[in-house]
Amino acid sequence: MRKRGHTIDSIAHFGDTLTQIAAAGDYKSALEKTNYDVFLLCGSGNDLLGGGDLYRHLRVYDKDREPEDYLKASFFTKLAHMETLYCEIIEETLEHSQNGDIKILSHGYDYAFPQNGYWIGKPMARQGILKQKLGKKIVVVMIDHLYGMLRRVKFQYPGRFDYANFRGIVGSRWHDELHPKKKAFKDLAKKLEKKF
Repeated sequence: MRKRGHTIDSIAHFGDTLTQIAAAGDYKSALEKTNYDVFLLCGSGNDLLGGGDLYRHLRVYDKDREPEDYLKASFFTKLAHMETLYCEIIEETLEHSQNGDIKILSHGYDYAFPQNGYWIGKPMARQGILKQKLGKKIVVVMIDHLYGMLRRVKFQYPGRFDYANFRGIVGSRWHDELHPKKKAFKDLAKKLEKKF
């Protein structure tokens, strides 16, 4: 985004979850000191996949199980907790911001490919989910539920919170299971910029 002409102040910490972001609360002091137009709230990836813990939310492989049915109740509990944290952070942003018209933006993710990696492939394999085709379908279900959560948050804060839909942008341009290649990142930045 900086290369696209935007002034960015980043207080992000690598690997942070929404729980850690909300607990630290360092965004509040930053908002009080500077008249930002946009607050970009990036979260959820580490919450769902951090620590290689995805397997905890997946049922063991069964040839008759549908992709949707691989998600345990714990996945939806985690998603509901994330939704609560989004709302908490948004409320505090609106309370502490110098700019009464600040816009809060977030984004989801594209459909990542399980590649026997630390975040997706290996946790799936631990549950006996070895076929990449099935793994991809489960990822689609997970990502779609994530967007459903973001959509619910948007409805709670009309005109104040929005998110960029990154589905279908990266395609096959993945550096690894989670991170797109440079050209794909540029396309994601363009999509996000349209929400400013």
